[in-house]
Amino acid sequence: MASTYTRGKGVIIEIEKDGAFVPVAGQTGGSLNREVDVIEIYTKDDQFKQNYGTYITWSIDLEALYVLNDEGYALMEEKFNAKELVKVKVALEDGNVYTGEGLITSLSMDLGQDDMVSISCSINGSGNLALSKEE
Repeated sequence: MASTYTRGKGVIIEIEKDGAFVPVAGQTGGSLNREVDVIEIYTKDDQFKQNYGTYITWSIDLEALYVLNDEGYALMEEKFNAKELVKVKVALEDGNVYTGEGLITSLSMDLGQDDMVSISCSINGSGNLALSKEE
């Protein structure tokens, strides 16, 4: 059975505005990160540690070229300056969709002399990152 791979080009990170999701224009890269916090248990009479999962955390990192008058970037600026949660969506080509709310903890611009203006953004999840299937 042949495997079908997904290219990152088809995955766009979107920000919610008034119940609809708006893509951030000019995306060149991004990542969805998930981790489980761990409690390590060990005693003097055992040579092996035991690990117990506790909380799940998630974050999204986004890289893009700066696009003049982009609604998605304007939303990120607004939410960052207000220190408000933003609802984000990451949809994969197979119909799997991740949605959740997070706080924009970093919003940067790279202003190189001989390069395009680019932006980067980090969003730390607040609460659940839901996985659903879109048809």
